[in-house]
Order: sequence, then structure tokens, then C-alpha cells
Amino acid sequence: MDPRDTPGYHVHRALSTLRNIETGELSTADTHRIQVAAMLLTDVSFLQEVEQHSSSDK
Repeated sequence: MDPRDTPGYHVHRALSTLRNIETGELSTADTHRIQVAAMLLTDVSFLQEVEQHSSSDK
């Protein structure tokens, strides 16, 4: 099975990319946008994990 087909792969890749952005040269607003996006993707990732665990319990 292709690992890109697993649940959460794209969320993980997007989060990794955001975390690797050098924010030192960005404006304060752009840095804030990156922080918010990373926080939201972390929340989505957590929700996907919870959903996967609850569906496997059935």
C-alpha cells in the first residue's frame, strides 16, 4: 500500500512543511499565519487519530 494513501498523510506533510519554514525573514503577520496554520493542522491531526481509534473499537 502506498503510504500517501494512509489517513493523515497529507496533514502530516503540510504540518512538517510549515514547521520547516524559516520565519526569521518573514513579516510578523506571515509568521502569525504560519503559527495559526500549524496549530490548526495539529488539531486536525489529533482529531483524525481520535476518529481512527474510535472506528477501530467498533
